[in-house]
Amino acid sequence: MVFQKGGYDKVGFTNKDLHNHISKTRHGKVKDGDAFAALADLLSKLDSDLLFLEKFTLKDGKLDNLVWVDEASVVDYECFGNVLAFDTTYKKNVYNKPLVIFSRTNHHVKITIFGGALLSDERSETFKWTLKEFLEIMSDKLLGDIVTDEDHAMRDAILELFPDIPHRLFYCKNISKKSSEIISKYGLAENEWVHGKTSLFEFMHKFSEVLRYYRNNHLTVDFDTFYKFPVLTTCLESFEKKAAEIYNRNIFKLVKDEIETAGALNVTECPNSGDIVEYNMSEYFNQQGLFKVSYNKDKDLFVCECRLFETRGLSCSHIFGVLKHRNAKCVHSSVILKR
Repeated sequence: MVFQKGGYDKVGFTNKDLHNHISKTRHGKVKDGDAFAALADLLSKLDSDLLFLEKFTLKDGKLDNLVWVDEASVVDYECFGNVLAFDTTYKKNVYNKPLVIFSRTNHHVKITIFGGALLSDERSETFKWTLKEFLEIMSDKLLGDIVTDEDHAMRDAILELFPDIPHRLFYCKNISKKSSEIISKYGLAENEWVHGKTSLFEFMHKFSEVLRYYRNNHLTVDFDTFYKFPVLTTCLESFEKKAAEIYNRNIFKLVKDEIETAGALNVTECPNSGDIVEYNMSEYFNQQGLFKVSYNKDKDLFVCECRLFETRGLSCSHIFGVLKHRNAKCVHSSVILKR
């Protein structure tokens, strides 16, 4: 155009003007705006994905809230939905709306997506609508714990909808570290208000127990000393052999670490007279108590206070320690997910 007109000053517009004009023209070709174009695009997926579903609300003729899942999401949720992560940290988009991601790790320790939602705001009522619609799509199945960030509106929505479902919080290392530093600096460890009244410490117990377990109870194992005990070595090797037959490569690596850590644990059986047998755990070279494992003889079920199995689907070192104490030869079926 510059060549045809004989110079930039004779064209009558700048490069930026040209791009703005093209963008405006393209936008004008989208009937009723981006929202309806997005809905039409999502509905078109039904041609190739029979399980694709979306739920949405309109306000003043505009798209207000939107939830969607596809076939892969439905299948993955059935397999791995024992923990549902409800994350709204992804808010930076051209529409400045909260983008919700429903997710979880799968049997290869990879993030799998159960669905998504684009919301108008972060009010409790909006979160309640989102959770209700998502679960309706998933046949009203809430398979296990819900894990979220510390958003109060989200917490209130979950408490109202699912009062009996465990609600856990993502572990925030920076908050925990700064809080500890402040408490130490000003000598507030025994202060009643700090210890039990602040909102921060009221929800600290909700952090995923497995994350607190790794942070607070990292075990230092002297395996050179431990492997001098041939009976225990044989027992643990048996666990590893059976685990290698059960788990895929990624999960086996994690389970193997738990089996090895079990070698440095001392197990004490508590007196009992019923169907529940309890065991206290401590390190061989440090008698400070760790966690308690209970075994239900009637149900043939192991449960540990660290909740590693409930949060990550892995049998913890404490349960392996009890199995070693009981002279078991394989991984117990109660701590093996069917998936």
